[in-house]
Amino acid sequence: MAETYPETINRLQKNENIETRIIAAFNKNHGVQHSKYFIVDRKTVFIGSQNFDWRALEHIHEVGLKIEHPEYARTMTKIFELDWNQSKQNKLQKTQKYGQKTKYSVKINQEKIRFYPTASPYFNMPQNFYADELAIIESMDNAKESIAFQLLSYSPSAYGDYYHKIDNAIRRAAARSVKVKILLSDWCTKDYEIPYLKSLQALPNVEVKLSTIPQHSSRYIPFARVEHCKFMVVDNTISWVGTSNWKKNYFYGSRNLGLIVNSEQINTTLKNIFEKSWNSKYTNFVEITREYEPKQYGEK
Repeated sequence: MAETYPETINRLQKNENIETRIIAAFNKNHGVQHSKYFIVDRKTVFIGSQNFDWRALEHIHEVGLKIEHPEYARTMTKIFELDWNQSKQNKLQKTQKYGQKTKYSVKINQEKIRFYPTASPYFNMPQNFYADELAIIESMDNAKESIAFQLLSYSPSAYGDYYHKIDNAIRRAAARSVKVKILLSDWCTKDYEIPYLKSLQALPNVEVKLSTIPQHSSRYIPFARVEHCKFMVVDNTISWVGTSNWKKNYFYGSRNLGLIVNSEQINTTLKNIFEKSWNSKYTNFVEITREYEPKQYGEK
């Protein structure tokens, strides 16, 4: 991204109180710096699906959380400082593999909301974080009635590997009669993605939809007009909000962050966001017999 948009970095570097660094250490494992967050005064954190550009604010559907919690902010500062140092070294430090569930709580509208931070890749995160992939799978495995998740993209296939862990968790849930709804962007019509979506659509208790957002009336906007949210709701209280698409390299090679939140009111809010998109005229069920063409969404 630094090579694509160098003018942004050049402009920032001209300011006396701004220091910028570029991190490329994740690239060696088919990964990338993919987390999206900021920390203010080590008290307030914003984390979500948003890349910090004008398209995310005006032309892309995103979801994020603003969390005012000094202890959690200090934990997030640890992972920022880890990456800040790794950007200089151009090398990832080996840390623990799975991490730990460091639980925090805050009271909002008379409800005690509990949450814990998650991160990837497995071997490169402070002890206060739990592995993002494990948190998602465990939440699915504990589902009793329903799972709904919304992502930019999902596929068990990437870089020639078959990645089965989350796919198997979805199928386990469906097999025990949990109702699963999957909402993805129409960028997921590539040859290595759509067959897996069709195989899920064919299962009892699973429904898969693709979202197509119309182009803006003014012009074609590359890398925009898309569902870019990354969140999941399980039953009535458990939610995951994060920065990761659900592909192997996002969990094993890329820096991503997330949160597992235990809260009925947060779960309800996210469900409402999900259902608004799910029931809109812009979404359609994946058709098992249809031949899909890959969507053009980049620079023309």
